[in-house]
Amino acid sequence: MESTVKSDGLYFFRRNPLFGPLGDEVLEELVDALKSRTMAQNEALVRAGDAGEGLYLIRSGRARIVSKGETDEEKTIAYLGRGDTVGEMALLTGEPHGYEVITDTSCEFLILTKAAFDLMLEKHPLVAIHLSRAITKRLAVSFHPTQEKPRRPQIIALIPALPHETIILYTINIAIALAEQTRRRVLLVDLYPRNGDLARALNLPPPPVSMESLNDEDLLDLHHLHKQIRSHASGLELLSIPPRLIKGHLLDDIPPLLNLLKDHYDFILVLAPLEENPISPIVLPEAEKAMLISWDQTPELTGPVFSAYQQNLGAHPLETVAIHLQQPTTAILEPADFRIPWTEALHLPFRETGNPYLNGEGAAGALAAMDRIARALGHLRVGLAMGSGAAYGYAIIGLLKVFEREGIPIDLVAGTSMGALLGSFFCSGLSPEQVADSARGITKNWLRSNMLADLRFPRSGFLGGETLHAFLRSVLGRVEFHQMPIPFEAIATDIRTGNEVVLREGRVADAVRASTSLPVIFQPFLHQGHYLVDGGLVNPVPTSTVAKMGADILISLNLTTKPSIRRATNRKTIGFPLSPRSPGLTEIIFKMIYTMQYEIAQARTEIAHVVIAPDMKDFTWTDFHRSDEILKVGEAAAEQSVAKIKSLLPYFAHACQVPIGPQPRAW
Repeated sequence: MESTVKSDGLYFFRRNPLFGPLGDEVLEELVDALKSRTMAQNEALVRAGDAGEGLYLIRSGRARIVSKGETDEEKTIAYLGRGDTVGEMALLTGEPHGYEVITDTSCEFLILTKAAFDLMLEKHPLVAIHLSRAITKRLAVSFHPTQEKPRRPQIIALIPALPHETIILYTINIAIALAEQTRRRVLLVDLYPRNGDLARALNLPPPPVSMESLNDEDLLDLHHLHKQIRSHASGLELLSIPPRLIKGHLLDDIPPLLNLLKDHYDFILVLAPLEENPISPIVLPEAEKAMLISWDQTPELTGPVFSAYQQNLGAHPLETVAIHLQQPTTAILEPADFRIPWTEALHLPFRETGNPYLNGEGAAGALAAMDRIARALGHLRVGLAMGSGAAYGYAIIGLLKVFEREGIPIDLVAGTSMGALLGSFFCSGLSPEQVADSARGITKNWLRSNMLADLRFPRSGFLGGETLHAFLRSVLGRVEFHQMPIPFEAIATDIRTGNEVVLREGRVADAVRASTSLPVIFQPFLHQGHYLVDGGLVNPVPTSTVAKMGADILISLNLTTKPSIRRATNRKTIGFPLSPRSPGLTEIIFKMIYTMQYEIAQARTEIAHVVIAPDMKDFTWTDFHRSDEILKVGEAAAEQSVAKIKSLLPYFAHACQVPIGPQPRAW
C-alpha cells in the first residue's frame, strides 16, 4: 500500500468518533486491510436494498446520500466529503443499505471489506461491543432528512476572453460581489500564468507557494494549505499557485485539492490557464459551472479562448454562464445570460492608483450587474411579479422607489397588463423616477385627446390600440427581450383558446401591447399567429411566471381588490333617498372582470415569499389623473414589507457585515 494512502486512512480513522477510541494498534490493522477504488461522477457507490459489503472512506471527491419516497422521487439528504464514512451498519451486520450514495464528483474511496473486518474482530472481540454501542446511540439521528437544503459548494471555472488588465478587474470585483451578496465563504484560486497579479492588486502579501514548499509538503495537508491562503478585508480568500510548478505527480493532486477546498468553502472561483497547459483539462471536470466572459471591444480574443475551452472540456458536460462586457453605445446582437456595462473609463483608477475596485463614471451599472450575477450563483435572485390593475398600476412606481431607496435589488420581472407596461419600462433601464415621468403622461385628458382617432366599429373592441402601441414604441423603441438589462416577461391571454401566453421573445413593445389589451375596450392584438388580450384574465399576478424564470425570492404586487370594497359613488339626495341605481353594461363587464381577477390572484400569490397588496379602496381603475396619490399608497405598502424582504437577503444581515470596496452598491 502506498504510504500516502496508509497515512490518510490512519488519519481518517483517528478522527472518526466510532473508530478513534479503538487505539492505534487496532487502527493500523484496519488500515493495512484497506483497498482503494476510484469512481467517476454520478456513479452509484451503494444502492438501496443492496447487501452491505463493508465500510467506505472518502479519500477525495464528494458524494451525496439520496433517499427515495413512495413516488420514487429522489431527495438529497446530505453531502459527504473527504474523510466521511459510509456503511458502518453494513460493516457490523451486513444488512441491506436503506439509502443510495451517488458520487457528486470524481471520487477515490478507501474500502474496508466486511470479510477483512471480521478477521480483525476474531483477534479483538471487544471492538465489536464498542462499535455496537456507539452505532446504537447514533441511530436516532443518522441520515434523517431536514427541512433545510444541504449545503452544496460550487467550483466555478473562470474563462475570460479578455485583456490581462480586464481579467484582474473582472475577477476581483465578481469575487468580492459574491462574498458580499451571499455572505458565504469564497476562495479565489489563482492558477493563471501571470500568477500573483491578483494578490498584488488586492494589496496582499505575495504568493508563498514555491517549488520547495510543494516538494516538502503535501497540498492536501490542511495545516500546510491554510498557510498558503491569504485573506482580504472583504472576507474574500485567495490561494495563488504558479501553474509552472504543477507538473508530474502534482497534477494528480488537483482533483483531491479542489474537493478538499469544497469541504471548507461555499464557492471556489478558479482562474486557470487554457492554452497549452495540462491544468485546465483536469480542473474543468471538477467544476459545477464555467463562466465564459467576453468583451465587445476585444472580439479577436473570444474565438481562440472559447475554442481552447471547448477542447479542454472535451465530452464532459458543464453548465456554462455567458457573460458579456458591453460598451453602452454598441448594439446588442448576441444573446448572453448576463451583460455588464463596461468602458475603458473603468480601467483608469486601476492604471493611475492600482485600485482594482470599480468606481467612477459608469461603475454603478457594472457593479449592479455583477451583484446580479453573484445572486444568481448564490441562488438569491429576487423576482418581482407586477400585477394588473390599470390606474392602480401607479402603485408599482411607489414600490420601485422604496426598493431603490432601501437598496433592495430586482433581478427578474414578470408583468401583466399595467404591470407589464411599467415593468418593461423599468427593465429597459429607466429609473423609478423616469418610469413615473413616462406614466404620468397617461392622464384622462391624454386618453380623450389621443384615443378618438383610435375608435373602431366595435366588432371586437372599441379601440384599435394603435395609439397605445405608438406610445409604447416611443418609450421602448425596437428593443427585444434579449436586450433588456433586467430579464422580463409579459403575460397575455389567447382569446380563442383561453390559454395563458408568456411572451419572452421578439419586440417588447409588441408584447406589452398584447398584455394590455383589455377586452371590449381594445381589439385583440394579433401576435405571432395568436389573437391576444389582457393577461389579467388568466394570471393577474404572475408569481408562477417569475418563479419559472429562475427567481429564488418571490415578491408579488397584488393590485386586485374585491369590487365590493371599492369606493362607493357619492350620490346626492334631494329630500328623500334614491332607489338603488341599476348598474350599466360597462360597469357589469368590469365588475365581472375584476371579480374574476381577484379570485385568481388570491391563489396565484400563495407561492410568494412576500405579497404586497396596496389598499386601493379609495380609487377606481380609471383614476389616471390621481397618479401621485396612488403612487404614495404603493410606497406605504412597500415600506411595510421592507423588513421581511431584507430578512431573506444575506446582504442585509448586520451580523455579518464586511468592509468592501469604496463605492456603495446601487442598482
